[in-house]
Amino acid sequence: MDGTVNIHGKEYKTVALRVTEFREGHHIEDGWAVCTAIHHVDDQSVICTAEIKDPDGRIVAADVAEEKRNSSQINATSAVENCATSAIGRALAAAGFGGTEYASANEVSNAIHQQTTKPIVPSRVYVSDNQKIKKAVESRPQQFDEQDAAPWKLVEVHFGKNDGVALGNLSTQSLSWYQTKWKHDVDKDGNPRPPSEQDTILRQALDESLGLSEQIASDDEIPF
Repeated sequence: MDGTVNIHGKEYKTVALRVTEFREGHHIEDGWAVCTAIHHVDDQSVICTAEIKDPDGRIVAADVAEEKRNSSQINATSAVENCATSAIGRALAAAGFGGTEYASANEVSNAIHQQTTKPIVPSRVYVSDNQKIKKAVESRPQQFDEQDAAPWKLVEVHFGKNDGVALGNLSTQSLSWYQTKWKHDVDKDGNPRPPSEQDTILRQALDESLGLSEQIASDDEIPF
């Protein structure tokens, strides 16, 4: 389903999908509103609330969210925006637009990063010598224990020939390509574009995996 992300076998709606479903029957011109407010912001964290108001100005649902600026590369520059998005998603879930899961896909992705104290590791310099690549690249097992797996391994690729494949089930070389070559905010022709929520979630999981493993990527192995 478009607008959902499969994580650990569960379908989580993105906030964008929740907003779309809400607006289908609760129009701005009728007086329905989604209001956000920033309650705390500094160089460490952000706290936002979101409220759903009916045409009479009554609050019919509300919730809160917090983001840590050091939890991901995206939060390092856009923590306020991510925090507001998470709060909106939770408020809409409280209003009945969460589907089968209260947490949004965005929120689950953020939780993946908060489960580790390891800092985000900058991109490394990767060798391209074929012999070194041959020695370093080994096939990753095609199955892993989901109960014991690091959370990032459960996030699935949502495009290309690996569509629907969890990161933990990718080969070492394919995972390395996504880690170091795939850019979530650039199209296949190298032109800047706004990333989708699914792109953002995948990029955050890949950032997390970089803090746990060091692989070698080859420009010749593009998994599309």
